[in-house]
Amino acid sequence: MKGLWLRRGGLSCLVLPQYGGMVGGVWLGERPVLRLEEGLLGRREALAGGIPLLFPFAGRCAGERVLIDGTHCPMPMH
Repeated sequence: MKGLWLRRGGLSCLVLPQYGGMVGGVWLGERPVLRLEEGLLGRREALAGGIPLLFPFAGRCAGERVLIDGTHCPMPMH
């Protein structure tokens, strides 16, 4: 899989910008921790789930707002 590799210490993460920033996999050293099957890429049902890196968190925020650097920002369900 081609994508952007993020590495820190023994942790590696493959991000797939061509699929909206979805995580293609996470490895601890050589050991896969999370992995997206490459054969699923391009299939609609796979892209509806996956591990979207660009969301700051999953689910709803209390009051649909989040505090970032001292500023309350709107964060509706996405």
